[in-house]
Amino acid sequence: KGPAVILEALEWAEQNFPDDESKPFIQGTTRETMVDLMILPFFRDLFALEHTALKEDFFDKIDFSAFPKVTNWYKSLYSKYTEQLGDDRAFTNYFQKTIEANGPKVQLFYPLF
Repeated sequence: KGPAVILEALEWAEQNFPDDESKPFIQGTTRETMVDLMILPFFRDLFALEHTALKEDFFDKIDFSAFPKVTNWYKSLYSKYTEQLGDDRAFTNYFQKTIEANGPKVQLFYPLF
C-alpha cells in the first residue's frame, strides 16, 4: 500500500511540477499540499540517510531517476537547509513546520513513514 501511494504522489508531482523553478512547489491546494506532505518525509530520510531496514526496502522499490524534477527539487531544498547549520537540523525543522502548518491533515499519511 505504501509504495503505491508514494508512486502515485511522485508521478503526479513530476507531471505537475512548475516549470519556473523560483515558484514554490506547494501552491496551497489540498492535493498539492498532501502530495508534498506525503513525499517530503521520504526525501528527508533519503538524503539524511536515516533509513531503517524497512525504509531501505521501501526506497529500493522506487526508481527516483524517473522523477528528476521532484528529486532535484528536494535535493536542493535539503542542501539549502543543511548548509545553514552543517547538519540536517534545519531540514528537520522545515519538515516539522510543514507538518505543524498543515495540522491534522498530515496524520492521514504520516504513519506510512
